Amino acid sequence: VMYGPGDVRYAHAHDEHVPVAELERAVSGAGGLALAGAALHGVGVPACVSTGEAAATTVTRHLVAA
Repeated sequence: VMYGPGDVRYAHAHDEHVPVAELERAVSGAGGLALAGAALHGVGVPACVSTGEAAATTVTRHLVAA
């Protein structure tokens, strides 16, 4: 992660070093397991909240269906 004046962003080629899509595909097959956090789709609060909400929805759907 790189920090500039009022700016937080991933280092160049972050997606090559952290294969987010591959990780999400692997986890999607494990019922009731989900990923969330800044390493996925952005380091800002809205991106983290979005991944958290998506993970909570995934886990809740699994629990309701069980």
